[in-house]
Amino acid sequence: MSDFKFIHCADLHLGSRFAGIRSRDRDLAKRMAESTFSSFSKIADLARSENADFMVISGDVFDKENITPRTRFRFAEILGGLDIPCFIAWGNHDHTTSWEDDIPLPTNVHEFGGEPERFMLELKNGDRVEISGISFTSRNTNEDLAIKLEGSRDVFTVGCVHCDVDSSDASAYAPARLVDMIEKDIDYWALGHIHKRAVLHERPYVVYPGNTQGKSIKESGEKGAYVVKVVSDTVKELRFVPTQEIIWETIEADITGRDFRSFIDSVSSMIEKNSVVRIAVKGRGALDKMIRSEPDEILKAIQERSAGTVADIEVLSKPESMPSAGGKDLVSKVASVADSVMMMERDRLIGAICSTATSKKYLQKHFESMSDEELRNLVGDAKVRLLERFSEASE
Repeated sequence: MSDFKFIHCADLHLGSRFAGIRSRDRDLAKRMAESTFSSFSKIADLARSENADFMVISGDVFDKENITPRTRFRFAEILGGLDIPCFIAWGNHDHTTSWEDDIPLPTNVHEFGGEPERFMLELKNGDRVEISGISFTSRNTNEDLAIKLEGSRDVFTVGCVHCDVDSSDASAYAPARLVDMIEKDIDYWALGHIHKRAVLHERPYVVYPGNTQGKSIKESGEKGAYVVKVVSDTVKELRFVPTQEIIWETIEADITGRDFRSFIDSVSSMIEKNSVVRIAVKGRGALDKMIRSEPDEILKAIQERSAGTVADIEVLSKPESMPSAGGKDLVSKVASVADSVMMMERDRLIGAICSTATSKKYLQKHFESMSDEELRNLVGDAKVRLLERFSEASE
């Protein structure tokens, strides 16, 4: 019966560039690139302050295969500063990396290979724990890696793998089935790949810690690592500790009944320090037209009064009055067509947007990556802008 404590993290994505920000704000882009290293440094500090016995990293340490020497060196330096064993199961982003021979990882690091391995760790208190793991050997694999791992009935076993559990996506990376995993002699599944933390099962525990630093507004909220405390071969504590440098958040701002000053003051007061926010503008009012026509100016006005950073503005509001659908005039017909487009099924809607050969080749993947709500909002925004142009023309 073993007593010990370990750190579980994944998806560090060291060296991420945070696409879409650099061109507009170079200082923010620099902060973001540094934030992934800062978060992992905090995780290393956490391991020390918690007196952890070991650490497991479940894949996607790096953001891409061709990393810079500096990125690998900094990772090796952080690991080398720990006096505990560290176990890495490589993922789809780092199944192979640059400078492996020139900048080897320190001796306290064990890298799992493409075949399942079982490592029996002797702890300082004389207890034992088994770490079973396997790594990606290619970027795209539809092979179930988790099913290959085995554990021991008489020793607490941690299974370390980068995989996609019970995914409905036919192109999922290393797809695995929860029902198969919980039948194994593995007491804690330390998973990676999904950027949102989740406990899929308890006893045995099947855990995604999420990524350590959000990369975009879609990865909002706190990010970090789990501290796992095991007493008498039973998980007694599973504690999430946030370590992110920057928090992405979406703030909803209602324009109903507001003038420019009250809107700016209200939104600015909601933005916290060290946060990067998207402002989702909702409601109905006269400010709708101003925000749609001058979003960058509105953004700057909010930014000047804010402690955090405004990444962008999502306009979901409506003007004070909208032409109704169903009439016989041209504007009503346009409103009716727009409403019918918004009600299309997802695939048909994307097909309507990408109807040319050029758009299918260069733009379709972008629209396919959008959620249903984002697609509907896109059509809604086009509807409002088009009707505004008709209104201006009539005036």
